[in-house]
Amino acid sequence: MTTLNTYELLAKSYPPLVSVSQLASITGINDRTYRDWLRRGTMPVPTLRLGGVLRFRLMDVAQWIDSGAQGTVGGSTPPILPRRKRGRPRKTEQMSQQGR
Repeated sequence: MTTLNTYELLAKSYPPLVSVSQLASITGINDRTYRDWLRRGTMPVPTLRLGGVLRFRLMDVAQWIDSGAQGTVGGSTPPILPRRKRGRPRKTEQMSQQGR
């Protein structure tokens, strides 16, 4: 009896490059979560852009799953940038920006 590793198991059902929706079906994480991670720059799996379409290498996905789906594959986690507040700045914020 042979045991299959994660990549071999996924390769039976998925192509070598998977889309965001396929990645969501593999992991059970909502595709909007992945799109949010991509927008923030915190996507744990490296991406490829082919003809304007995002793809993920199945090998990278399998490594991420094998690592317990924590951290990133092949690198460190990029910093999370603070979100800019919406709307007009308050008077105190305007004065601090002007150096008063």
